[in-house]
Amino acid sequence: MIITAFKTRKIVPGDDLFAVLDAYLPPLHDGDVVAVSSKIVSLCQNDVVKKGGTVKKEDVIKTESDYYYDGRHDVEHGVIITLKDGVRGASGGVDESNGVGVY
Repeated sequence: MIITAFKTRKIVPGDDLFAVLDAYLPPLHDGDVVAVSSKIVSLCQNDVVKKGGTVKKEDVIKTESDYYYDGRHDVEHGVIITLKDGVRGASGGVDESNGVGVY
């Protein structure tokens, strides 16, 4: 297996993921695998919230999830357990790494 990283320009919210891939990847062949980080996908889908804004993280989690159970009140260190796109996890995949500054 050969792993090659490709550098792109800075990705900003609303960028077209396929246009970025077309611009920066060489031609692909049968059997090639392309992995794109969840942060890049989030930026291209414009699924970001400005840090320090008035939106509460809990509200974003509940809005982004198909189903959720807020277990934070049942135990000392509980979490919001979510189901999004058939995947069960904590906080619906919402985390502060996808918070962005002003562009």
